[in-house]
Formats: sequence, structure tokens, C-alpha cells
Amino acid sequence: MTFSSSRIPFLRAIPDLSFADDSENSPTGSTTQLVARGNWGNQIEFILSCLNYAVGLGNVWRFPHLAFRNGGGAFLIPYLLMVFVIGLPIFFAELFIGQYSGLSPIKAYSYISPLFKGVGYCTLLVISYVSIYYMVIIAWVLYYLWTSFFPTLIWGSCDNEWNSENCFSTIEDINCQRFNEGNPSDEIFFRGSCVDIESICSKNGLLGVNVNFCFNQTTNSEVPLNEVIFRRLSSEEFFYDGVLGLFDATWTKGWGFPQGHLVLCLAIGWILVFFCIMKGVQSMGKVVYFTAIFPYFILTALLIRAATLEGAVDGMWFYITPEWGKLLRPAVWGDASSQIFYSFGLACGSLVTFASFNKFKNNCHFDAVFVSLANFMTAVFAGFVVFSILGFLSASMNVPIEDVVASGPGLTFITYPEAVLLMPLPQLWAILFFFMMLILGLGSQFGGVQMMTTSIIDHWPHLREHEVRVTAGTCIACFIAALPMTCNGGVYLFTLMEWHTASWAILLIGFAEVIVLSWVYGMSRTIDNIRDMGMKLRKLILVYWKSVWIVITPIGSVAVLAFILTDLGATEFHGYIFPLWADLIGWMFGLSTLIPMIVLAVIVIVKRKGTIKDLLRPNDKWGPQEVDGQYFDRAGILIKRMKTFHFILFFYLINILGALNQNEILIIVSYDAFRNEYFNRNVTEFTNSLRFNSTRAKYLRNVFPTKTFPNHHSIATGVFPEEHGVMANSLYDFDLEKPLKYSFELFHFKSEIKPIWILNEMSGGRSGCMMWPGSDYEYDGVKCTHNLHYNITVNYTERVDIVFQWILNKESPANLIMFYIEEPDTHAHAFGPESDTITQLVSKLNTVTEYLYKKIKQHNLENRVNVVHLSDHGMDSLQLKNVIDLSKLIGNKKVNYYGTTPILQIVPEDIQDTNFIYDNLVKAAESQRTFKVYLDSTLPERWHFYNKKRVGPITAVADLGYGFQDMYQSAEWYEKAYNIVITPTNKYGVHGYDNAYESMHPIFFAYGHLIKDDNVVNPFDTVDLFFLFCEILGLEPPNYLKGNRENILGILRNMETNKLSRWMVLVMSIFASTVLVTTFIFVSRFFRRNRPIVPNYLYEEDTILDESKIPNIPINVTPTQSTHPSTSTFQVA
Repeated sequence: MTFSSSRIPFLRAIPDLSFADDSENSPTGSTTQLVARGNWGNQIEFILSCLNYAVGLGNVWRFPHLAFRNGGGAFLIPYLLMVFVIGLPIFFAELFIGQYSGLSPIKAYSYISPLFKGVGYCTLLVISYVSIYYMVIIAWVLYYLWTSFFPTLIWGSCDNEWNSENCFSTIEDINCQRFNEGNPSDEIFFRGSCVDIESICSKNGLLGVNVNFCFNQTTNSEVPLNEVIFRRLSSEEFFYDGVLGLFDATWTKGWGFPQGHLVLCLAIGWILVFFCIMKGVQSMGKVVYFTAIFPYFILTALLIRAATLEGAVDGMWFYITPEWGKLLRPAVWGDASSQIFYSFGLACGSLVTFASFNKFKNNCHFDAVFVSLANFMTAVFAGFVVFSILGFLSASMNVPIEDVVASGPGLTFITYPEAVLLMPLPQLWAILFFFMMLILGLGSQFGGVQMMTTSIIDHWPHLREHEVRVTAGTCIACFIAALPMTCNGGVYLFTLMEWHTASWAILLIGFAEVIVLSWVYGMSRTIDNIRDMGMKLRKLILVYWKSVWIVITPIGSVAVLAFILTDLGATEFHGYIFPLWADLIGWMFGLSTLIPMIVLAVIVIVKRKGTIKDLLRPNDKWGPQEVDGQYFDRAGILIKRMKTFHFILFFYLINILGALNQNEILIIVSYDAFRNEYFNRNVTEFTNSLRFNSTRAKYLRNVFPTKTFPNHHSIATGVFPEEHGVMANSLYDFDLEKPLKYSFELFHFKSEIKPIWILNEMSGGRSGCMMWPGSDYEYDGVKCTHNLHYNITVNYTERVDIVFQWILNKESPANLIMFYIEEPDTHAHAFGPESDTITQLVSKLNTVTEYLYKKIKQHNLENRVNVVHLSDHGMDSLQLKNVIDLSKLIGNKKVNYYGTTPILQIVPEDIQDTNFIYDNLVKAAESQRTFKVYLDSTLPERWHFYNKKRVGPITAVADLGYGFQDMYQSAEWYEKAYNIVITPTNKYGVHGYDNAYESMHPIFFAYGHLIKDDNVVNPFDTVDLFFLFCEILGLEPPNYLKGNRENILGILRNMETNKLSRWMVLVMSIFASTVLVTTFIFVSRFFRRNRPIVPNYLYEEDTILDESKIPNIPINVTPTQSTHPSTSTFQVA
């Protein structure tokens, strides 16, 4: 559903776009109307109304999440700076225009500069859209508030008609765990009943440990339970299915009809707004005493209550702990800037409307500073409330706090309701919270509706005596327009409007507002008008206002616009990516708010009676609302000439940001244990076709041992295991004096060595890690922006969909994806690489490769995405008859074994026995010729495996096709997990052998617009890949890398061309901008060429005409009464 001007009567019937005089719009008429329009009862009412409008839901549900994501307490620095650079300047500019003129935005901008007449209409369209969809949120809040009065909070139960079989109730889970003792027989709530951990884990091929973990014998590591089974919070199902009625609705399926409970709540919301503002500022001025102040009492009560809960202090500390390093990321400053626009409600016309009801001598300068700082402090205060509650929820659910942090509706309608369930007196705190959200939402809505009704009445003054009816009609029209958003699929329309109306479009409107004031109207005139209203500004303050209005704020607005547009991907909601045609509707919404500015400017130019420059100066209807003071008519005085370099500066800025912010996207896909021979099984038709049209190598030289964790970490870090310390999937650390499995310590051997996803994050990019080994942990406080832990229940196409959600994420689009798939490794261990089972799996992976390729095409990312397909190692077969029992070969000495077949670390309990055991094993190895044994000092240098802190004194390595005694335990687990009968001739899959064996070699092929087509390169080392990743992502390679950059040069297209391509685009953009600006200048001069000569004194800004300054020449000067009573004009005969 779209909205057009034909549906809005005050846009459909614009009577005349010319500047003909009419009494009702003349300054005299306008001044007469000011009395009828009414004024605020006092300055406090105005301040509270502005505060009520600016402090809204965004302060509670968006700012705390941004602070958490962008450095905690450190984020306050860029945010406060942006308050003074963008927020306060535009805020004060809008208050000045409204208070000085006493007019609504449409009239004010039409008079101050006719060429920018459309700015007022733009703000009207924006606030109309916002008011329509914003009330839908209030309807959700009202429904939650209603259900909060129930004896039992229904969002905590799984017994409702909308709940699925995977529904998870926190309350029920607490009941299930009452008698748990920390063993596999413990119970949790799963699929409607209490189920023991052992049965849950065994159904997924794992062993039960406790309520938090299962055990994977293949990787010899614990797997979090949340990665084994899928559970959906009851509060989440209540919001999406119980409230929204979403279920499986899409744009084209299951859209449904308006739902009764939402329609009723929507109607109640509009009725509340109507009764609060039906008499304009007279009634609203009284209501805001409650709506602006009461939320602070509730916030304070919530903070006091939350502070007494377990984990609250941890949550607050988590919120404010500064991460100073994140301030170096451009995205942090972009987030701070965009939040200012969202939070302050700028460029929507409401502030101009509010200020138009001020008395002329009101100190709106103080008001602007006070409200801006109060808005900032409220956001910070709300952060403490939110994170104290999140800390409590984290402690109650025994999960890291970052796993419960949410933003937007997810925080208000899922996370907080879930936390309330665990509080004493949950109904009380639910009622208080949602009542506060209702008040905050209504407060912001007042400003929007007041702006719409004021614009209508100012345009048709005869409607002023029917103000109540106008308000009622506006509310009813908005109610009807929002009805589609109460359908089952209505949230998709809501999301479109939210993404595209009050987001990027308002930045251009805000930019235009500041330009009109500082460049068109003139700073000297603006400062004089401020003084006319009785505000005295010191020199230092004047320097600030001139610098921000003329230069800093316009540049900042354009920079934020560029940041948002480069981050704005495909619209999505709850994992559903909108189709292209739906996204186009969203863009139409956004562009429709800018069309009036362009269309009306063209109409005004076509109908002009003078020069274009005349259209930039205020017309004769612009003037102060006060008529008793002595104010001069500035309509007859030309504005200062706008300097050409200003235009060029902004054209350049837009093009620089646009050309340089199209980040390359790199997707690294790893199929575990995929060996080259699988391509010859006639089940990889698409993958083979893709390979032969890509850059490919016969194989990669991986690192020793050819195990999963060592190789994936070498790919990610560009160094060998002896450097990064991940010597095996499990090992013994002699410094820590304990064995290590999959853990933080395993992947943090040297702090200076960081994976590629961390380097990308630290350079301002965003990384998405899909189950990649080692990506679960922070490195120097940094981790993947997007991360999905190892979870075999998520199928492969779902994983691809999640990856593209990360790439297209509105706030943090990922430019690096680390995509790990555990097959064909997992099943090859049990069934052997030659089995039919693996052939079927390889066929399935071929489908995944094709699906990924099609998704790139679907989202038109071919010109940005580069994909690297690889594996970590190959796989070979082993029969139990070829197992070597080392315990029978070492003599009567006691040892500990670490690792798994085919490489074991042997650590004697008495270190003095090392040589004795080594000698026995050497003799056996020379006799049997089935394995080799090394002291740590005799390990082959080509393995890069020497590490005394993590490699035992003796290392045994089996020859290809052989293994050690730990294989018996693995075979028993395979038998249990896959129902396999153990025989001596069963073929199991094994890897870890010498990386010189062909069957251990990984695959490699890559494609993308930076990568050559149909290109074969020589085999190279996996540690060389790090240079390839850096080249694609534009990162500076660290100096500790062990690979060879020369080995990857043949993969990329002309590398110098790649480096220069963006700069060439930039240069061409600057050239085009220069041509446009130059053309504009010459056209302007052409129109002025034959213009009558005007005395120079008329060009002086703010000069009051004085007959004594007129040259002594034979002319007749006759004073003529102006349409404004405080000024006079002159006719020159």
C-alpha cells in the first residue's frame, strides 16, 4: 500500500504557487492570526512539550544498544559531540524559524525563501508517515499493557494457541530444574514437558553432560546445549505470533486481514491523542506536565528496583565499561550521528510548529540547549535502567549478557517481558514499564499531530474555529491509513515505512533547513533576528553558531547521509528479506518525502516574475510575528551571493563518501574434510562448472597436523600452528599445566596474533562468523559483530540465509563472512570417505554452493562479493585391524596421551623416562614400519610444529591408513551414534596425517569481480591466503605473517587497477560535479546579464534604506506603505 498526495487534502488543493498578495497570508493577516492561534501558557509548557516530543521510545530501546555495540562508556564521547555538531544546531534552527515568524513550516519556508518552499511540505509528509506507523507501535504497547493486568502473564506460557512445539518457557524450565544435580539425568523444559539431558543429546549423536552442555566425541569437546537443540522463547512467540499474528506470513502469502485486538488498540491510541490535543496548545500545554515528567518517575522506580536484583551491577558495569579502541572505527561516529536525528525528531516540522506558538521574546536559545542536554542525559539514564535489567536476566538465565542484549522492538517486546517473568510481582513491573512506554510514545505523537493540524489551519485559516474537527479528521485519517499494518503481514509495511521515511530522507531535509538559514537567508540577518527576539549571545557563542550553521552541520548531515546509504541493505524483518518490488515501495516512501522540494522549486522557477536570485531572498510576506517592535522589512534586500566553492565542497563530499564506501565483501566457505577426489563422483555438476570458470588450484598445501582446528586457525591467522599455538584439536599446555580442548585458552596462545575477522573489525569493517572454529571468543575485547555458534540443527540453506541477513543488515552490514560447514567430515569419520553416504553428502553440498551463488545474484551483489571455497584438509580410510596399541610398546612406564589418531603426544609421568620410552618406540617403528616417532627436537622442520609449550616430549605419527589405540573408543561411539556394526574391516575416515599425502590436501577455488575467471594457479600454502584476504578487504597485512604474498598475485585481476578503481570513480565523480557546478554558475550569470543596474547599497545585507544614501541624481523617490506595518519600501521612478 502506498500513499500519494491525492489522499491528503491539504496537498491535493494547493491553490496558487505564485507569490501574489493575499490578506490572509500577509504579515498583517498572519499577525492577526497569531492571536487566534494561541500561545503557550508559559515557557515551561513549551520546554516540556519539546522534551516530551524529543524524548521517546528511541531513548529506551535504541541508544543503550548502540552504546553497548560501540564501546560502552566511550560511545558517550562521539554522541555528546554529535549533539553539539548536528543535534543542537538543527534543533535551534527550527525553533528560531518557528518563533520568529509565528508560522507553520509550510508558510515559514515559503516566505523565507520561495525557492525552498517545498521544505515545509517535505516535513509535513515525513511527520504524516511517522505519525501513521508510530501509532502502530503504541497499539502494541497498549495490548501488552492490557495483558499485564491478567493474573498470569500470558507471554510466559507455552499453552497458548499460537505457541509452537519448540516453545520454551523460562518459568516452566525453572520448575523442571528444581531437583537437578548437575549430571546427564538432569531435566530441562523441552517441547512441552520436562526431558532429561541424556535423551536430548543422544538423539543428536552426542553424550549428555549437564543442562548446559552435550559432549562431541568426534571433536573431543563440549557443545553448548543451545547449539544442539532449537528453542524459541515463549515471549518471542507471543510478540511475533500472538500480537502481530505473523506466523508464516510474507508479502505474497498469508497477509491476512486487520486483527481485532490491534485495530481496537490502534483506535484507543488515536482517541487518547485526540483528547489530549483537540484544543491545540491550550490543551496539550497542560497534558505535558504529566506526560513529560511522569516517565522519569517510572524510570527511577525501575532503576531502584532493578539495582536490587542479582546481576544488575554486572549489567551496569557492562554498559559503561569503555572500549576506547572502538572510537577509531568510522561506524561508531556514524551510529552516533544517525541516533541524533532519530532521537531529537529533527526535520519533521514539529519543532517549528511548537516554536510558532511561542511569545516573540521567549528565550528559545536556552530552550534548545536545555532540551538537547536533557535528551542526552535521558538516553544515558535509560541505559542504566535497561542494562541493570539485562544483567538480571543474564544472571537468571545463566547466559552471557551479550546474548540477551537486543535493540528496538526486540528489547521492548521480548527481552524486557522475559525479564519481568523472573521478578517478584511481575504484573506490577510490567504495568509500570508498558505504561511508561505508552506515555513516551504518546508524547512524541503529540508533536506530529499538532504539526499536521497546524499546517492545515494555517493554510485554510477559516478552519481555525473548527480546530477540534480538524484534529478529529486528522486522527481518523491516520487511523484508517494504519489499518493495513494491523494485518498478519502488516509488520512488513510498518518496517518499510520505518526504514525509509524517518531515516535517510530527513537528513537531506535537515541539510536544506540549515542551508536556507545560513547560506540563503544569511548569518548576519539570522543573528540580528535572534537579537530582535531579545536573546543576547556572547562572542564565543556566536562563533559556535556561525561555524556549525555555515560549515560543520551541513557537512555532518551529508556525511551521515552517506554513511546510512552505504549501510542500507535490503529491508528485512525477523530474518525475512523483502522482495525487490517491496523494497522499491520503501524507496518510493522515502523519495516521496523529498519530491515536494524538487517539484515546487521547479514550479516556482517556471512561474517566477524576477530572477532566480529573487527566489532565494525572503519575499514580502516574511517578517517577525511581533508587530509592536521596530523591525525592518528585509524583503527588499538581496542575500549575500553564495560562494561557488560551498557547492563544490558538498558535491565533492557526497561523491567521496559514495565512491569510497562501497566496501568489498569477502565470503570464505570451508567444507570440512572435502578432498579433491569428491569432484569426480558425478554429483557436483554445478560446483564443477563454477570451478572451471573461477580461479582454482589443483590443491592447497595445508599445515601439519591435518586436523580441523589447527588448519582453520592457520587459514584465519596466516601463521603456522607453532606460532598460533593451536597444535591439535585437543592438547596439553605445559605452561597452564592442564589439557585444553575447544576453549578460549586454546585459541589465545599469542595475543598479538589475531584472526582475519578481528583485523577486519579493528579496521572499521563488520565480520560475520558462521560456526568458524575459534570465532566464539573475543580477541583483545573484539569479536565478530555477527556470530552463530556451532549448531548442527541449523540446516545449510538456513545458514546461507543468515549470512545474507548479516551482509544486508541495516545497522552493521558484514563485509567479511567466515562460513564453516562440518560436512563431509562428520559422517566421513563414521562411514569412510569412499561410502555412498559421503557421495550423497557431497551432492548436498553441491546444492549449497549453488544456493549461495544464486543468493549473490538475487541481491545484485556480483560487483561487490568475492567468494573463496576451500577445505581444511582431506580424508583417508582406516580399518581397525590397522590400529597400533602404543601402550604395549613403551614398556612398563606410565604415560599420558593427548590428541587423537593419527598423531598422539606422549607425556611420561616421570620426565626421566622420556629417552627410555622413545628408544622403545623407535625400535617398534623401525620394525613395524607403520608409524614414526619423534622427540620435540627432531620434528621435521617442514611441519612448523616445534612448540615446547604445547607439544609433548614425544610425538607419534601413524603412516597413512594406520591409527592408534584411541580409535577403538571412537569406533564404539560411531556404533552408538550411527547404529553401525563394528567389524575389523569397517572403513572409518581419518585425517591428521602428514600434509605431504595427496589425500590430505584441501580444495581451493574462488570467484568474484576482483578474481580472475577461468584461471589456474599453482598449489600454494594455506597461510598465503591471509594476503589474499587482505587484498580483497583493503587491509594492511600484519608483519608477523608467515605466508608468501607473491603466491596469490595470480589470483586477482590487475591489482594496480583494483587499487585505483575506486579513486578513478572518485576522480570522475569530482569532475562531473565540477561540470555541474560550473554550468550552474554560468546559467545564473546568463539570467543576470541583462538585468537593470541596482545601486550597490541594495546589495549590502541588513542595510536599512536611508534616503541620505541615495545618489544625488534626478529621480523621484516616493515612499510606499509596505504590506508589513513595521517597514516601508520605495518606488524608484
